[in-house]
Amino acid sequence: MSLREGAALGLAALSLAACGDPAWRNPAAAGVSTALAPDVQAVLDENARAGRAAVHTDHASPAPLPPPPAWAQGLIGRNVRQAYPRTGACVGNTDGVASRFGSGRAGARVVGWGWDPDQQAPIGRVVLVDEDFRIVGAGDTGMVRRDVPRAMPAITSLITGWKAITSRVAGPLDAYGVKSDGQTICKLGHLEL
Repeated sequence: MSLREGAALGLAALSLAACGDPAWRNPAAAGVSTALAPDVQAVLDENARAGRAAVHTDHASPAPLPPPPAWAQGLIGRNVRQAYPRTGACVGNTDGVASRFGSGRAGARVVGWGWDPDQQAPIGRVVLVDEDFRIVGAGDTGMVRRDVPRAMPAITSLITGWKAITSRVAGPLDAYGVKSDGQTICKLGHLEL
């Protein structure tokens, strides 16, 4: 096998790994709870102790669901393929449910991380999509995730973490990163609420 063929094979394997939902990226497929992985939980606990990104995993709150970000107001309920006509590649994960809301408007806050290898930057925005390809939630990045560059040294930012709000309380969700052109999305993972 030539060097060029080996490099192409390696890139193909990386692309497939970034697009799939192996068990470690999809707790539902692994037959475990949707709780965050222990290393992710440790980072979130460390951040909370230091006063950064105070996210509690699968925390039940009697408070009503916060509204989606202002940029997403017109997107909720739309077909993701109409709103974002292009697909691209990114690296990331949908880690789990950070909070559940119950009073008034019910729903959940979902967390994960995302990286755009083309821009060498964190994904800026995230949309959550149901099984009918409707956008049912949205969020932004900017959460500190020290575990990501530790595990993947090619990722050079500590703020790859994202959190998104959805009014869904059960069922499947797919998370997609919105790339910087505002037209392209890339899959960040799958979650069963």
